[in-house]
This record gives sequence, C-alpha cells and structure tokens, in this order.
Amino acid sequence: ISLVDKLLAPGRKLTFRVKGFVGAHENKMDIEFFVNGERKGKSGGIKHSGNIAEADFTYIPENHGWYSVYAAVNDGYFEPGEKRRITIKVPQKVKVLIAGGKPEDIYFLERALKLDQDESMFSIRKVLETDITQPDIQWADIIILSGVSDLTESLYQSLLGAVVEYGKGMIVFPGKNTGSSLYTDGIFRDIFPAVVEKRVNFEGQNDGNYSIIDWFDFTHPILRGISRDGSFYRPEVKSFLKINPSINTHVLARFNDNSMAAGEIACGKGKAVVFTVDAFSDDSELPLT
Repeated sequence: ISLVDKLLAPGRKLTFRVKGFVGAHENKMDIEFFVNGERKGKSGGIKHSGNIAEADFTYIPENHGWYSVYAAVNDGYFEPGEKRRITIKVPQKVKVLIAGGKPEDIYFLERALKLDQDESMFSIRKVLETDITQPDIQWADIIILSGVSDLTESLYQSLLGAVVEYGKGMIVFPGKNTGSSLYTDGIFRDIFPAVVEKRVNFEGQNDGNYSIIDWFDFTHPILRGISRDGSFYRPEVKSFLKINPSINTHVLARFNDNSMAAGEIACGKGKAVVFTVDAFSDDSELPLT
C-alpha cells in the first residue's frame, strides 16, 4: 500500500493505492480499507498483466495527527514483505502571511496557494505593507513579502527574529526600490546576503525582448517530481533583479544568462527564499504559476 498524494493537510483528499496478486482464473480481488481501526471503504482491485490487481482508496482526514491505513484482502493475497499498512502524519495547515506593497502584488500568490479551493493546505492572511503588525508576523509560519518597499525598524527586527530565533520561513519577491533600508541594511545584509547589481528591464519593448528562466534544480524538495514527463515550461520574464548571492546560497533556478532567478539560504533556525522576479507583472502572470 502506498500514498499517491504528496501534499497532506486536514480537509484535503488523500488517495492510497494497493497492489496484490490474484489467481490465474480470477479477474479481481476485494480490498477493504481501515483507518485507525475503523472500516472506511471497500474496493474491487482490477486485474492487470501478470495476475496483479490494484485499487485506489480515497479518504479525507478531518484533523491533523497520525493516521494508520490498513488494507485487507478476502480474495487474492499480498506478496511476503509487501506493506499492508501505512502510517502517515497529517500536519496542521501552514499559516501564511502575504504582505504586499499593492493589492496586485498579492493576487497571483494567493491564487497559487489556493489551487484547490476546498482543499487548501494553507491558512492565508493578506495585508498591505502599511498595515503589517507584529501580531501578524507572530501568527505566521511562513511570511511572504511581495513588492514591499520598506518596513519600520521595529517590524523588521520582528521579522528578523521570526526567522533567526523562531525558525519561520520567509519568501521575498523584492520591491522595485531595493535601495531602501529594508533591503540594503536589512534582508540583503542579515537574512539573504547578496549584492544587487542592477534591474534588467525589457518592459515596454517588443515581444521578442525578454529573459528566460531555463534551469531548475529538480533535486530540491520543492521542485522534485514537479515534471513527470521531463518537460517544463520555461517562463519568459520582462523584468528581474540581477543579484550576486553569497556562496552559501542554494540556487534553485537560473536565467539564460546564468544569473539567479531563485535561491534559498539557511538563516539561524529558519530559511529564506528570494525570487528575483516580481510576483506581479503588467506583461505576464507570475512565472511560477
């Protein structure tokens, strides 16, 4: 028995798959599924080549916690050593704070996090940079800054402490003005050490002028398995920030000129990811969608 889905959250449908052998003259086997000792479903395994039958079972966990799923067969059998039981842990929903410079800086990010409206893995709180409070930062597991131009010193210190001391995650889509204290004397100094070289900008030029994100580190957990057939859309970007990250940065994606499109770095107990593209563009949608 195996778990098909990779993303687990309360209220999100999970699919389990079980395989077993049937007799030469049998076409299927009946499989019963138990969750935490309680019978939750029955499925007829469909026979495939080599006398192997398989069946899927879907279940929606209502709460976070541990779940033990057991498959029992009346007809057919499992091979010795095959797993008939799987135990999974469903985590609590991740609390995500999206802080934007403008409403459009939030729009695509919220849409990307809510691909399944009824099965979202996230509890999302949206706020503009002028309305961010320390309780917002304390509430979140992950803090996303999108197009934020500046923050007060006290808010920045709260943000820094959230990542370094409390192990929270931070994702940054830098604002247009990276010369503000938030970036030069803040994020690019304390959290994600980097030197801003320039902003590459093709906006307003003809359609053929753009940069392409053409390399991805598919071995990284957030990208692993994202392309089952080996193909992947290479985003065309009209504007991006060209920066030189520190040698400790794990580069996740690069442009065709080899400059960083996204990178990750450990910072104290937490981690930070910086994208060099905007989360909103007048010319195209967020490349990551």
